[in-house]
Amino acid sequence: MKRILLLVMLILSVLLIASCNRTGKTTTGGSGTGTGTTTTKKQTTTSNNPNVDSCGVDRSGITEFITLEYASFENEEIEQAMLCEFQKLNPHIKVIMRSDIYEMSHSGAIWNSTLISLASIGDLPDVFQVQAMDDLIQNVLVYDITDIWNNDPDTAHVLPDAQNAVVYGDRRLGMLNGQVFQGVFINKDLLDEFNFDLEDYGFDFANNEIWNYEQMIQLARDFTQRARAKYDNKFYWGLDGEYHNLELSWGLAPSIDENWGIFSWDGEKFNFTDPRFINLYQLEVQLFLDGIRADVKKDPEGSLLEFGSADPGIDLFFQLGRVLLFPNYTWNFDQFNLSPFELMFVPFPKGTHEDAVPRIPGQVGVHAIGVNTEHPQEAYELAKFMTWGREGFLAKIRIHHELGERLTKFPVSDYEDVWYEIEKIYTDTDSDLYVEGFDLIINAIVEHKQSVFAFGKWLPGYSEFKNWYQNKETESHYRAVQAGQIQFADVAQTWEDKLNGLVQERMALYAKYPNITLDE
Repeated sequence: MKRILLLVMLILSVLLIASCNRTGKTTTGGSGTGTGTTTTKKQTTTSNNPNVDSCGVDRSGITEFITLEYASFENEEIEQAMLCEFQKLNPHIKVIMRSDIYEMSHSGAIWNSTLISLASIGDLPDVFQVQAMDDLIQNVLVYDITDIWNNDPDTAHVLPDAQNAVVYGDRRLGMLNGQVFQGVFINKDLLDEFNFDLEDYGFDFANNEIWNYEQMIQLARDFTQRARAKYDNKFYWGLDGEYHNLELSWGLAPSIDENWGIFSWDGEKFNFTDPRFINLYQLEVQLFLDGIRADVKKDPEGSLLEFGSADPGIDLFFQLGRVLLFPNYTWNFDQFNLSPFELMFVPFPKGTHEDAVPRIPGQVGVHAIGVNTEHPQEAYELAKFMTWGREGFLAKIRIHHELGERLTKFPVSDYEDVWYEIEKIYTDTDSDLYVEGFDLIINAIVEHKQSVFAFGKWLPGYSEFKNWYQNKETESHYRAVQAGQIQFADVAQTWEDKLNGLVQERMALYAKYPNITLDE
């Protein structure tokens, strides 16, 4: 009963906001920007020609238009500018930016629930970003783009790991919208202070060679020892850390087996019982136990005296110069502006086996097309432009550059001219947006096409597994593993069986889309 009441309340709020913010699926004055409440530098175009709208789109001679609606929770200014660029290339298509959906969803917090409610009143956008696929598939809200995708020769440019994403059996229900690289921020000032040379830890910058994970961990150990000895202070660490958050074993799994993706996923199953993964997981646990990764929860009273908080955010340690290596994502590029130190951003380490190549892990987003769109081909072209398409990403790079902002999400396609533009902006030392070390990441992508992507937004069953191992301690013994009370090997089989069972059951169900029935 509570769930029904909550759904009714959400639908009523959706109706109220929609009635206040929208005037239907037509655009005023041909602007193609929906309510007209948001404008950007890119959109505002002055013209005496009544056929040229605020995007600068000349619709002269066009008598029939297609109208599409688009919704996302990305940066609205940049998204609006992108939609203008799409319409300039496709003047027969008017695109309405559904900013109201972001408002309804409390800034994206209940994004999927809002989309489901809109669908119940026949108001689902044609193209939309996805928070997670499960709810949308179970409510049959996404269009099966398999035939359109298979007939698009441009999909040959999509990177291998992205080709296999958002696919259930032989049904493709969405597309990845970009990759947020996982790399390592390095405090260069600390390198200099403690006389560290990265080339002693596997880097050969002249030949695009990077470190392996053993070398990264050795540098972290060496820094921890030297810094604590110099300052007689235990609140220095080689690596950032957050207790129970094992980002290294998540992202390093692809480095030890080229058939693996994130967290040992091989496209069909997870491989937690493989001795190599067990060793990797246990290695990271040991980094916490040895004090190489930051974990102030071991000494909350000392942390309170040192930092003014018993549990300060992990970003604080890096910003204060207490951590040398900060494994994180390009969405944290604001570190270059926030940190008082000189920084660089280098690739996540490769494996230790002979001929190991860099495999760059990353988080990804998903876009989908509404199941009831009246224009599936045009909706696909819009989704493609806003995500992995060549013209769209060239526009995105240009828009970011003109606004003086760094890209944080990068292509999941291999167009050489797109990557050349990225390289020119982010690896040229004369560029205002230069990121030292980033050329090594680009080389790994362009030369090896070895991006490996997280799957949390589209792989069914994983979110249920995560909830299980974090909250069913009596079954998963998750915290006992992290505390070193038992070994990961003791739970690996249980975890593997649990996750693989959930994934395989749901994948088989979703392969029948749209004819799916969930067990009550």
